[in-house]
Amino acid sequence: MATHRYRFGDWTFDPCAGDLDGPEGRRRLEPQPARVLEMLADAGGLVTREELRDALWGDTEVEFDQGIHYCVRQIRAALGDRAAQPRFVETLPRRGYRLMVPAERIEGRSRPRVTPGAARGRRVLALGLLAGAVAAALTLGLLADGPPPPENAAEADPGPPRATSVAILALERPADAASAALLDDLLERLVVELTAATRPRLAVVGPATTAPYAGSPRPQPEIGRELGVDHVLSCAVREMDDVVFCQVVRTTDGAHVFARRLAAATPADELADAVAIGALEALVEPAGRAAVGRNLAREPT
Repeated sequence: MATHRYRFGDWTFDPCAGDLDGPEGRRRLEPQPARVLEMLADAGGLVTREELRDALWGDTEVEFDQGIHYCVRQIRAALGDRAAQPRFVETLPRRGYRLMVPAERIEGRSRPRVTPGAARGRRVLALGLLAGAVAAALTLGLLADGPPPPENAAEADPGPPRATSVAILALERPADAASAALLDDLLERLVVELTAATRPRLAVVGPATTAPYAGSPRPQPEIGRELGVDHVLSCAVREMDDVVFCQVVRTTDGAHVFARRLAAATPADELADAVAIGALEALVEPAGRAAVGRNLAREPT
């Protein structure tokens, strides 16, 4: 199928297949993030939020902000980009987004995107062929005894590791309505950000569950153990100082693994982004911290 690709920086992007080929190999974007990146590459400048909404969502009843944030996060994750220090996708607050490097359009052939139906058909065919091969092997007696057991049961594959768990709650409940609204919005955004993270994969307990513990004087490790989580991420709005304070406490020993103060006037998305990135870096083993920037990406507004 005749189409086009784009080249920018060290990356080549095929919008039809959703493939990004770069220094670390191939990344594949879902259809909506691929369409957003295509619009950014094609524009060579600002693409407004209204243009993105009209092109991707039209008149459908969806939460546009969450949708576009998800798309931009996926693009940044694939490119290894970070919202705090972007190299590829820049957010122009309340206006839109732009690609920070020139994109060259290349005419040529593209690999067609594999649709879910086609992918299922291929899996069915593969499973059918596998079943036939197994039946033939059983007929010949090749699998009569099955595979030999491991010499040491401890060496058997233990399966995927348990997901790290974190509870998100209000460290204090502000008396001021505006501060309370700011805090509630921040906690909600953190739930969205941390549940979207792929490395580490997190089990997130949100404010709807932790509400009874909001503003509790009990030690956070005690609260965390009661909730059955590994860490507690709590935030408070310090009205006297006009700052937002957030921390991550490990429930096993009460150690602070992350703490940060940010100006309360910081735009909401920047605030959530800074806290989410810092929290994730604290939750990843040191050897894996470089992956956080590739797996969490969010646009400030």
